[in-house]
Amino acid sequence: MKKLFKRSLSILLCIWMVCLIGITALAAKDPEPYDPVTAVKMNLSSLTMYYGDTAQLIATVEPAGADSRVTWSSSDPKLVSVDANGKLTASEDTAEEPSGKKTATITATSVDNTKIKATCVVTVDNKPATKVASFLETLKSFFTVMIKVFADPSKQFASAFIDFIKKLIEGLPKSS
Repeated sequence: MKKLFKRSLSILLCIWMVCLIGITALAAKDPEPYDPVTAVKMNLSSLTMYYGDTAQLIATVEPAGADSRVTWSSSDPKLVSVDANGKLTASEDTAEEPSGKKTATITATSVDNTKIKATCVVTVDNKPATKVASFLETLKSFFTVMIKVFADPSKQFASAFIDFIKKLIEGLPKSS
């Protein structure tokens, strides 16, 4: 009986080992073959943003069957940051004086082959003065002068008001 028990235990142990080796071999099997990355392309090669703006870059990997994952980076993350999905955020211009144009390079790098990259040069600039803002500033000046003209009984601001109106008319676009 002891021999039969030892023999049965040995057989069960051998079966267990064969199953364990088979499962390990299946788990270690190479993944399905894939196409290696040959190129990373970005939807834009250059972009102009204004301080405080956001934008979206899109990177595509070639060929279509390749690992499409990319990592994003910025040459100047304090100027333009980029998240894991390619969303750009230009920093707020907090300087007393406008900072003017500055550039940063955004890079999308293939996870499969880190030597394959695409770049976009981002220029960050001050927001241009809009015509509306300029008009509102002019309107503000107009009403400031009007208040002074009508509030001053001596009418000393009347000539300043007339000069202001002349300058305003001179600044209007000429009809063609």
